[in-house]
Amino acid sequence: MGPEAASAGLPDLTAAELEALLGEEERLVLVSFWSPRCEPCRELRRELEGLRARGEGVCRLVAVDVEREPEAALRHGVREVPLLVFFKRGIELHRFRGGALPASTRRLLEGTVGATSRSGPGPGRPGAGRP
Repeated sequence: MGPEAASAGLPDLTAAELEALLGEEERLVLVSFWSPRCEPCRELRRELEGLRARGEGVCRLVAVDVEREPEAALRHGVREVPLLVFFKRGIELHRFRGGALPASTRRLLEGTVGATSRSGPGPGRPGAGRP
């Protein structure tokens, strides 16, 4: 992605950009489906922007405005916002909704955002032990 990668803000992707990212990104991707008219969405966005400001490492943080990109919301089954969805290599791993970042998810993001990615699977990481 372009200049937004250097910015601390959370980049808003179009439906096409999201699908391209999910198809090519090797790292874990956290997508925040949100609406600017939703106060819990804006609060969660500020929290995610704070995490992103620390840098991206093994987790990529992005957002999709469901009002501007309804086809992305439809494709990913978004019925309520805010909704956070984790993807790995284009496959949905987990989703949760609500305006507060669960403590366990926050710890996960604090441990992965800004960390450097090692090449190939290692012990305790997805793909470990596979040929």
